[in-house]
Amino acid sequence: MITVGTPTHGNLSGTAAFAVLPCGLTVRITNGYITDAKGRIIEVNGNEPDYRVEPTISDFLNRRDPVMEKAVELLLARK
Repeated sequence: MITVGTPTHGNLSGTAAFAVLPCGLTVRITNGYITDAKGRIIEVNGNEPDYRVEPTISDFLNRRDPVMEKAVELLLARK
């Protein structure tokens, strides 16, 4: 598997516990151990793509999708 795009934030929505602090705030405490396909720990670290492509505001305004363009380029190169 090849990934293209920007790193994720490292905040998973999997198994977690919730605790209410004395000040009234509720915090989410992850209690899972999740890795990507290459064995890298995702929680806190995020998922780093194989090909980092950062879309810009200009891309958006010009209706460009550089992430999709890179993915198509990589797929065509595999032929």
